[in-house]
Amino acid sequence: MKRIDELLESIELREEDYEMITEESLTESELDEIKEMVLKTVKKEKEVIDFKDIKRRKSKRWVLPLVATLAIGGSLIAGVTSQNLGEVFKVIFGENASNIGESGLELGISDTQQGITLNVQGIVGDKQNAIILFDIEKSEGESFKGNDIQFGKLSFRVKKGWEFKGWNPFKGFSRVESSSSYGCRRIDEAYQMPNQRIFQLDATLDETLIGKEAVLEITDIIEVQQGDWESEVDLVDFFKKHPGYLEQATIPMPQDLLTYMSEEELKYEGYQEKEIENIMVNIPKRALPSRNLDLDLYPELKSNWKVDNIGFVEGKLHIRMYGVGNPAYTPSFKDALGNEVEMTYNITVTSSSDNQDEDISVGYYVYDIKDIEALSQVKLSSWFQKEIKQNQGTWQVPFTIDIKNQEKQIITNQEIPWYNNTYLTIKEMKLSNLSLQVTYVGEKAYGMPKMKIKFKDGREQEGFRQGGSREKNQIECIYTFGVPIDISEVESIKINEVEIQVE
Repeated sequence: MKRIDELLESIELREEDYEMITEESLTESELDEIKEMVLKTVKKEKEVIDFKDIKRRKSKRWVLPLVATLAIGGSLIAGVTSQNLGEVFKVIFGENASNIGESGLELGISDTQQGITLNVQGIVGDKQNAIILFDIEKSEGESFKGNDIQFGKLSFRVKKGWEFKGWNPFKGFSRVESSSSYGCRRIDEAYQMPNQRIFQLDATLDETLIGKEAVLEITDIIEVQQGDWESEVDLVDFFKKHPGYLEQATIPMPQDLLTYMSEEELKYEGYQEKEIENIMVNIPKRALPSRNLDLDLYPELKSNWKVDNIGFVEGKLHIRMYGVGNPAYTPSFKDALGNEVEMTYNITVTSSSDNQDEDISVGYYVYDIKDIEALSQVKLSSWFQKEIKQNQGTWQVPFTIDIKNQEKQIITNQEIPWYNNTYLTIKEMKLSNLSLQVTYVGEKAYGMPKMKIKFKDGREQEGFRQGGSREKNQIECIYTFGVPIDISEVESIKINEVEIQVE
């Protein structure tokens, strides 16, 4: 990583660009002001720093301050120290970064392969949850092509036996054990640089992370262009050439392709009565059988995600798809004005197979397109990523999760209402600044109740249901907050609207 002064020296200006520039040293207060400008930029959700949007001005004095701001923005990520760890994590936590305390650790370790450096900058965690900030950077200053990055394989491993794998870092979410999960995404666009992409990785484990040896590993860094792409496949022409698909026998909707939640479960998931009614009424009663059509809607994508069967059922277009691994896209349709056609039913099921190294995925999608005439008025246009360049190699950064857990234990025997007029008893809660672990006991101890915390100042914050484990009539559920909180400011915990005071 180059220092700021080295970055400024690499800027190429023409002779006339220097006419209005007087060389001056930045004072410490001016440097702090520039840093504050960068951090404020991050808070603006829709502002994106894009060099193509910068207009030329008559005065050239704006050039260096702007580049200096961008350079410092990158250095806040690349030059992590224990003193500015909280400032760095503002890019994902905002003002909540002040609650990190001893649960955070600066790392600043890297691995360089094929001219690209993987930098693991810092980690914030508790016993079972970790949030890792890392970036990839082209070492020679070359810009990444396309507007996004995909990894051939990304894994976060903690001691022997635990591994989290994913193929799509923007939508990726995979589970290795029933209660272990991982997810990775790019952070706010305002902090992305042409030659640098910054990511946040979240992981939840069944047992403690603290003190364990871990490794973040990436195999193949793929530069991609993501967006909505129109298909060149003419489905109207397909039906004309294969009329048998217009009139075909249907089957009862397969059990494994049905929405798995009952009305009662949807209620406890937080859906309103009208929403539940719409969900239940749109579940198809009849479906298309598997026919191994093997129709490729996007041949240029070179994906194994193919149409298994397609046709009209009870006045709606049904598409059944299958493939190996994660689905490459979900088909969608747009009318002449660019409005997306309503998808009334959408389910994708992924399962493992004894005969396959990768999982098998099946998707079933239903659209509000009543017949071939209505189909002729819309275009197939789906969101996915096209590969531009693949950087092959393996980047590996090992580190020790040497953080301290800040936790408050709450013992209670509070009952909460559950499914079908039953109750769960809350035996114990463990509150940390990143998550809440709750132990429930009951005859129907399954699923995850809703949870939110209430602060002393009246604010409320919902918990994300992240994972859990079940044994006989007991379940342990983990809820994460997404940002660090100050546990001393928590007044109560609400579970299915039953409020439990925190002493």
